[in-house]
Amino acid sequence: MEKYTPTWPVIGHATVVAALRRHVMKGSIGHAYLLHGPRQIGKTTVAEQFAAALLCSVQERAIACDECQSCRQRAAGVHPDFHILLPTVNSETTFGRPIITLEQVRQLQAALSHRPVLARRQVAIIVGGDSLQDKAANALLKTLEEPSGNTVLVLTCDALEQLPLTVRSRCRQLRLSTVATAAIFDALRAGGSSPSVARQIAALSAGRPGRALQFLHSSDQREAYVAGLKDFGRLASGTLSERLAAANALQQRLSAADDASLAEGLRQQLELWQTAARDRLLNAAGCPHLCQWTVEDTAGSSPAQWRFFLDTLRDVRAALGLNASPRLALEVLLLSLPR
Repeated sequence: MEKYTPTWPVIGHATVVAALRRHVMKGSIGHAYLLHGPRQIGKTTVAEQFAAALLCSVQERAIACDECQSCRQRAAGVHPDFHILLPTVNSETTFGRPIITLEQVRQLQAALSHRPVLARRQVAIIVGGDSLQDKAANALLKTLEEPSGNTVLVLTCDALEQLPLTVRSRCRQLRLSTVATAAIFDALRAGGSSPSVARQIAALSAGRPGRALQFLHSSDQREAYVAGLKDFGRLASGTLSERLAAANALQQRLSAADDASLAEGLRQQLELWQTAARDRLLNAAGCPHLCQWTVEDTAGSSPAQWRFFLDTLRDVRAALGLNASPRLALEVLLLSLPR
């Protein structure tokens, strides 16, 4: 019988997990790591498990024992050597775009300037490194250029190109890719989900474990996502005037929320459209078996047309990140739908 080898409680990403565990076990730990990949793919989960292994008093297997004082304090959220920096919504930003400010970085640097209290080193996770303001990124460079021997920084980011090259080049970069649908299905089944629920959620997750867990814990969000996929189908088959009306209705619905909710609502809407358009691209290309969700016949539209729409969607998402008008961005996007 094959001997069971314990590992981190992470769905997928076996290669990245194995690499980070080797660094811990061999003691070849870098001063800064950058985990990048799509949203909800598990970057923060991997970063937290890496931090747990680094802080644990027992490091022979590079897995947190969950029993030592260091592990107990980390689990309780009171570990003096563990720091997490999260983006915040600043009133000066347009449409509620989350940012990491210079003041946040300075506060982190002040905390890291002290010697470790309980563990062998201090560990800091910077979630959403691509949200660093220019001044904040420049300030962080000082820590990256003059690393302390007992400090490890772990950055995560969704859009690698939005993180300054000066920051990227000073980190060990590890890319996290989408996880196989079968692996997500197996994880959901192991957690007690029924086969039918696990199968639907795994298909809807688009290879993102975080989204799968979100849908698992909220059937309302899952049903809303399915409804959104169906709405996109009706939108794709609608007339030009119907599409413009849909853009106006969506803008009004999202604008009823505050800035942070508006930004989040737009992001979720565009991610849903990306998933729906990808399936239509695959279906139009004669590969319906690769679709994550059943789509109606795309007769009359070519793979090139859906590729153009996906490229436009990417550009629109980037423009919204630079505070472009949501109404104008949505109209441009809907006009690029195949007709």
